[in-house]
Amino acid sequence: REIASGTIADPGSVKANDKTGM
Repeated sequence: REIASGTIADPGSVKANDKTGM
């Protein structure tokens, strides 16, 4: 997904970004 890390628009994407280490 093209969701910037920190954007609380998609909980799933945020969790994915957090796992990547962003």
